[in-house]
Amino acid sequence: MDIRFDSDAQETKNRWCRAKRSKQAAPGREWLIYYDTGSEMRGTEKMRRNDRENPARGDGANRRRGIESGYGREERRSGNRGRQSGYREENGRSYSATDRRRDDRGRGYGATDRRREERRPYARQERAETAGYAQTEEQQVDSRIVEGRNAVLEAFRSGRTIDKLFVLDGCKDGPVQSIMREAKKHDTIVSSYGQAVILDDMPRIIGERINPTGKKKFKEALKNEDMDYILKEAITQQDKGAHILDVNVGLPDIDEVAMMEKVVKELQSVTSLPLQIDTVDGKAMERAMRIYNGKPMINSVNGKQVSMDEVFPLVRKYGGVVVGLTIDEEGIPKDAEGRVRVAGKIINEAAKYGIDKKDIVIDVLTMTISSEKDGAKVTLEALKRVREEFGVRTVLGVSNISFGLPRRPIVNSYFYAMAMQNGLTAGIINPSSEDMMKAYRSYNALMGFDENCTNYISTYAGTTETVTVQASQAAAVAGNAPKAAGVEMTLKYAIERGLKEEAHHITRDLIGTREPLDIIQEELIPALNVVGEGFEKGTVFLPQLLMSADAAKIAFAVIKDVLASSGQEEEKKEKIILATVKGDIHDIGKNIVKVLLENYGFDVIDLGKDVPPEAIVEKAVEENVTLVGLSALMTTTVVSMEETIKLLREKKPDCKVMVGGAVLNQDYADMIGADFYGKDAMQSVHYAQKFFGMVE
Repeated sequence: MDIRFDSDAQETKNRWCRAKRSKQAAPGREWLIYYDTGSEMRGTEKMRRNDRENPARGDGANRRRGIESGYGREERRSGNRGRQSGYREENGRSYSATDRRRDDRGRGYGATDRRREERRPYARQERAETAGYAQTEEQQVDSRIVEGRNAVLEAFRSGRTIDKLFVLDGCKDGPVQSIMREAKKHDTIVSSYGQAVILDDMPRIIGERINPTGKKKFKEALKNEDMDYILKEAITQQDKGAHILDVNVGLPDIDEVAMMEKVVKELQSVTSLPLQIDTVDGKAMERAMRIYNGKPMINSVNGKQVSMDEVFPLVRKYGGVVVGLTIDEEGIPKDAEGRVRVAGKIINEAAKYGIDKKDIVIDVLTMTISSEKDGAKVTLEALKRVREEFGVRTVLGVSNISFGLPRRPIVNSYFYAMAMQNGLTAGIINPSSEDMMKAYRSYNALMGFDENCTNYISTYAGTTETVTVQASQAAAVAGNAPKAAGVEMTLKYAIERGLKEEAHHITRDLIGTREPLDIIQEELIPALNVVGEGFEKGTVFLPQLLMSADAAKIAFAVIKDVLASSGQEEEKKEKIILATVKGDIHDIGKNIVKVLLENYGFDVIDLGKDVPPEAIVEKAVEENVTLVGLSALMTTTVVSMEETIKLLREKKPDCKVMVGGAVLNQDYADMIGADFYGKDAMQSVHYAQKFFGMVE
């Protein structure tokens, strides 16, 4: 809950504090707590100061104005109107007859005053107390403090709402202070106009579907400004159980700033779920934060100084919970220690802007296991350490873990459960994926977050699970399948199966009987073609592709050594530059292209990820490279790709550019001036072969 204390509360009648709901009644709402910490002290000091400075306006004068020591502003106004029941001046004069009647009956206000007083908390009790048949003041203090403390604590713990709460002012060392300590817990909260979501030990779901990456229909909806489609995605995710909605509208051919504003406004008109503003465009981020009604999540800032300098001032100005990505100027750390270090850097820098760590959620980044065998282990270790060492909440984009694998939801769901066990606060997932929701509901039931397993039972009671069994055996896993009976162990077979040791020995044996170039053309290249075609069709998956590539590398290395020892010249290789463009930290697609190009005999100059246009052009000129491959996974970095192409056209006009990435298609490639768009890695290989005249 977002608790704010106001020491200048207006309603100080009988020195009571008021707590009321800030907006509509709903579980988990934000609260405003008014706590008049010093009205009595201030009133007394002001009166004494007046006595010292102007005796003519001293104690007696103040009392003639109806201001008795200890009253706040409201009582002073009431005193001027003669409404302080039971008051008598020191000089013996009494009130008028009207005032006496009011005193005698403990009421007697006019109709307007009665209506005003009826709206005040405990108005009837206060008038009854004046009449002389209420609790003593000491009893009032004891009972209402107990009531207030219990109500506040119960509200904080359960998320339920309460209409009104009163706590006696002035008990400096009593239960009021206990309540204040409870209220100031460092909860991480995001909110909309209609509800607040507390990011605590119970995992939350951030819906990932309002994002054009890899979603053709959503891209079309953005380009056509089809709000109905976008809003339908939001409602569907809400119905499926999302607690927060990620909103990313970055496309290279639209005005992201205007579109972000429009989508955020439209979403807030149909759903009360809090939003996560997902953009790397500072202007779009600020526009969305400015018009957002609530406290949003901001995705994201990272450990680069330029990123923190841009994002943290916006968070300080508009408020929000910011996602911190554990990447800095040196890239994504390979180990958990490095990611924890970057997380600490982000937290410390945020503190300089007055941003508490409760308003920071750390993303330790999910790395795909198909290309990094320890990717999941490093992510889980970093996740756990960030929670334990910094005490902050965490978030992950879960589905990246399974890139390049078949039946991805299986891997995603198991990793999701493991991540929650290791401290994941909020997973960015597709709530329409039944595998993911099974993991989520099961975890909550197992860990006691689903009381009496109510949600689990209501979802799955009376249902049965359908298990599909393949009629034929799945293809053998590369590297683990034994050689089938009657199948000859050839170099081609070893490469197709990713058998590195066998590839090495067979190549050594073949060198004595066959020409090296014949081995390449008749064994290596055909094997790679089979694997590449299978990858294109979806029958061979990324781990198998990479294992086959490693086996082929070993065979090439053996041939290269033989050629060098015999004095023969190795065939000249054509050079190709590969790079992930500026602002983009994803390089798995580029790495796949690199592996394939190298195995097809190209000399690949890999510049890495987040590469500025100037660095790419400089290397192309320096090495006289005539083919450059550019990769981008984030919609917002396609602009960098376009800038790179324009600069290449200017500085190296004979250089061709091929592009690829999940956010691209042929239309985008044409729009930014690329020479070729590759839907997958093998298409890039085919284009390179044609460009250099290796095939017709």
